[in-house]
Amino acid sequence: MARTSSNLQKESLQKSGSDKEPKRKEEILQVAAEIMRRKGVFATRLQDVADCLGVAYTALYYYFPSRDHLIEEVMCWAIGKRIDLLELAAGDTALDRLLDYFSLVLQDESEVLPPCTVALPEPHSSRVIEVRNRLRDQIKGLLERGMAEGSIRRCDSLTAANALLGLVERFEFIERAHFSGKVCSMPRADVVAHFCLILRDGILAGTDMPRQSDYCIRNGSELLSFNTSLTPELQRLDTILATATRHFNREGINASIPRIAEELGVSKTVVYQYAIDKQDLLFQCYLRGVSVVEMSHRIADDFGRDPLDKSIIHRRNLYIFHDSAVGPFTLLNATASLKPQHQRLIEIRNRGVRDTSIERMRQAQIAGMVKKNIIPDIAQPLFGQILYFLPRWYSDKYHLPIDDVCWQSGLLGFIGLRNR
Repeated sequence: MARTSSNLQKESLQKSGSDKEPKRKEEILQVAAEIMRRKGVFATRLQDVADCLGVAYTALYYYFPSRDHLIEEVMCWAIGKRIDLLELAAGDTALDRLLDYFSLVLQDESEVLPPCTVALPEPHSSRVIEVRNRLRDQIKGLLERGMAEGSIRRCDSLTAANALLGLVERFEFIERAHFSGKVCSMPRADVVAHFCLILRDGILAGTDMPRQSDYCIRNGSELLSFNTSLTPELQRLDTILATATRHFNREGINASIPRIAEELGVSKTVVYQYAIDKQDLLFQCYLRGVSVVEMSHRIADDFGRDPLDKSIIHRRNLYIFHDSAVGPFTLLNATASLKPQHQRLIEIRNRGVRDTSIERMRQAQIAGMVKKNIIPDIAQPLFGQILYFLPRWYSDKYHLPIDDVCWQSGLLGFIGLRNR
């Protein structure tokens, strides 16, 4: 029987010999990583990777039985590269080595999208988490070594390691959304250098600023909540958007309306009563997310005692409501799936909430609470991610009060890692 062109191309991937297979697989992973970086993880198809390699997509099945296997391998490969960089990091102290590691990783523009944002099915997700935890544990060990030698201040090493790893994984998004053009165009190296400065020395001015957990919102668990007086129809819409938000946050534009409807316990026809199509549903989720952030800013203004306290209140609110409310607000690159007029509206709303946060940082600087050498345009988005990134399950898993989690991780931005 005649061989098909796809079989011939599959053979072309194999015929170089088993000794060259690791090199070929590395090439495939590099190509896939670059496409995922441009298009998004779940928007990348095997066909996209095959087209770049000049082979039929069926040829890739020799190395990866499915797209989930490919994503798993790319994520583990990317984390492995970071583990290698940690081994290369140099410095006389643990703190110097840690900061050198951040500099090496964050200046590497070939880094793939953050591994932690990918919601893979089992067993693929377990392997990614396992590899990621190896990197986290190495960072945790470096923190503990620094505390023992006196170069790093005392802190909860597990919380700090998770927060630091989260910052690294979020940097690609922060840099692309904030520093590359539209907001404030700055050389990546300058942003990285300032980021490391903030982590080393913190943002607080002087040494007499409060360092206890009372510098967090008090009795605030009920402050940020949706209006309970909504009509049943609006409550139903809010429930749909909350559920859709979780799906879009996990899967991007590849989220499925039938799966959203299944989780809600309704038919997809019910969802379509509130959204014309998936694009419209995503747009409504964005609007809901931005509305939550705007509401959080208003609450911070009402309850905060000074600019710095307002910033903490705002970030704590977003931390609590991240999974259920803010969702796609973290996926600014997903706006490319929206209509141009919707993209413009979301961009304007996002700019408004971002400017509010930056202005608070400037006010804290004027009030003498934040160091004069801190650049608010850089400090605010990077500092904000420390509280924003940590997953909601962290405080539940380790039975820590939310304020303690926020404070422990927030110290990374407040007073830095360096032991004074």
